[in-house]
Amino acid sequence: SSVPPANGGPVDIAEFLPVEDAFKYLNAVRELPEGGRNLAEHELTVENIWEKMMLSFKRNVHVTTKFAKKIPGFRTCSIDDQISMIQGASFPINSCVLALDYNPLTNEMNYFNMTEMERTAVPRLFPPFAQLPVKLPDIWKKILALRMNKAEMTLFCGILLMSPGMG
Repeated sequence: SSVPPANGGPVDIAEFLPVEDAFKYLNAVRELPEGGRNLAEHELTVENIWEKMMLSFKRNVHVTTKFAKKIPGFRTCSIDDQISMIQGASFPINSCVLALDYNPLTNEMNYFNMTEMERTAVPRLFPPFAQLPVKLPDIWKKILALRMNKAEMTLFCGILLMSPGMG
């Protein structure tokens, strides 16, 4: 997390990186999107859960795009390559950010800003998504074990973005 300068004292690597403020865009993933709301029990329908998930995913792709534009070299890629990188990296990057809200002791999680009741409804309404709440904590534990600071998390997310097939 730090690089030794010529004088021998530790210096935070973020001081040398033009991407140091890029992570602020990704923090929006940890909040309800604009226009989003928690659903009441009688509203837990396929349509309402799907709408909430799509509102989150749309916002998450938007903030991942804003993040990507701050990564050196991203804008020099062709538009098709930029689109492909964002498509391939949005979920892995957003999963990394959501790891910051995971508590491995209590298994409390921020599963795309859904309440416990909404999370419980997802596997019932969308069986293909049933494994996400089971698999994500395993990924999050590994990410948290790295004990990355903001600069390191930014670089890690930048690597996920710029490395096809890494996500």
